[in-house]
Amino acid sequence: MFSYALSSSHTLQAVRTGRLSRRSKALFLLGSGLALLMGGCAAGEYAYVTRISTGERLQIPLERGSPTMAKKGTLAIRNAALVPNVVSKEKELQYLFSLNDTGTVPLKSIRVEDVSDEKTNLMLEDLDPKLDHGSWVKVSRMYKGGERELSWVEHLDNSMRVFRFTVVKQDGTTTVLDQGWMVPGWAKVPMRAALGLK
Repeated sequence: MFSYALSSSHTLQAVRTGRLSRRSKALFLLGSGLALLMGGCAAGEYAYVTRISTGERLQIPLERGSPTMAKKGTLAIRNAALVPNVVSKEKELQYLFSLNDTGTVPLKSIRVEDVSDEKTNLMLEDLDPKLDHGSWVKVSRMYKGGERELSWVEHLDNSMRVFRFTVVKQDGTTTVLDQGWMVPGWAKVPMRAALGLK
């Protein structure tokens, strides 16, 4: 297992009580497995500054070396990370995304983009999002080594990925949350192996 996912006790409780599907449970557990190990040891709070595909200069808040969970209003990001392929034996990986919503206004759409590089990559778009006990969980399509969405895995230096969640509710309100994901170089070794990259 290699992945590091941003997760929460609420999602973990949903896994324990059976409120998520078997596949969602497996992906969540795989995605959350090494969160503490890869979180770093630095104490205190600071920010990682990066320029994203839109030209904006973002400050990603960090705590103990890891990006903090993005929160805004009734929305809170719970997972944004690359996870192992638990569906087939193909040398592919996929992204896991989830958020919680404590509001009462129904969701209309959720769009997740990787805005880390010069070009924005659409990771997934859910035009009929459903909440399961306040939680939304989705995975991207499978990606093979060499695809643009995984080009950052090809080099072994540390990477900061930034995922932009655009959440639209039925009343027309739009909320944008930017979630950082810090990937140390050593964590890319098993990722590359899973993708069949040398």
